[in-house]
Amino acid sequence: MPNFMKLWMDDYNKCCIPLQGKGAKKLPEHLAVVRGNLGVDAALKKVDANDPFSKNAGKERDAIHKVLEKEVKGYEAEAAKYKKLIDAALKVTAKTEKDAYRALKKLAAHLDLITAQIVHHMTTYSKESTKATAKADARVEKETKAAQKKGLSDDDVKKEVDYAKQLKSLSQFPTAVVTAYAKAKVTVQNIKSDPTPATYNKEMEAGGRNYTQQLGNLIKLSKDSKCPPDLKVILKGIDAYKGAVDAYGNGPRRKIADDTSEKNVLDFLKGFARLVKESYPFATEMKEYLKNHKLK
Repeated sequence: MPNFMKLWMDDYNKCCIPLQGKGAKKLPEHLAVVRGNLGVDAALKKVDANDPFSKNAGKERDAIHKVLEKEVKGYEAEAAKYKKLIDAALKVTAKTEKDAYRALKKLAAHLDLITAQIVHHMTTYSKESTKATAKADARVEKETKAAQKKGLSDDDVKKEVDYAKQLKSLSQFPTAVVTAYAKAKVTVQNIKSDPTPATYNKEMEAGGRNYTQQLGNLIKLSKDSKCPPDLKVILKGIDAYKGAVDAYGNGPRRKIADDTSEKNVLDFLKGFARLVKESYPFATEMKEYLKNHKLK
């Protein structure tokens, strides 16, 4: 299980450097309260302490997972309180206070990411999710063997089984895409704070690629002949983002030259931020669809 406390504190400490007072100057109250972790630290420690994934599958692990669910709810409550403090600090921190303003934006994005990662991790290893994944794996294996018995080529076998593989990925889509979206927002904030090619490439490799993979899967699904007609309606128009997804996923906007100017770095970043903002509603629609429909 990831050490969420460490993940949080690593970036928390980096974000809070610009929020420190200079010399004997007293830190403004709205920034001083943000530098305090309130109950977030304690709640994260409880989440980390309840790790059912080091235990054997069965009743013991299931019981610990229930405790984990309780602790995650406690963390979410503390995170919501802390987010309000950050939002309040942003309202009174002028954009002219560049370092502090950007630090607060990064801190807010990082908090959202930690929350998304915790929920996704907890959901992924729940009893329901592990059963669904096992069932999806069995379907992929069954369809692969059936396609191979037909004497199909490797490429045709891949095409035959592709829909089953997409359904497997969709079993974790609701929490996975929220995490990918949160990573993308962290990516944007980190590059804004240091618009250099090195930072761009480092951040886009992680957060940028993760989001484009999730969106790319939806684009692929929308074109699949096995995709249900009503879902095709919901996803209609998503293929308009294929060019941007390809560029930022594995194309020329994923990694840029070391001599790229700051202006161009920011221009490329604007394109990515626009992609995320405009395309995420499709992901939201997909999450709602999966709540009420079981794809076959």
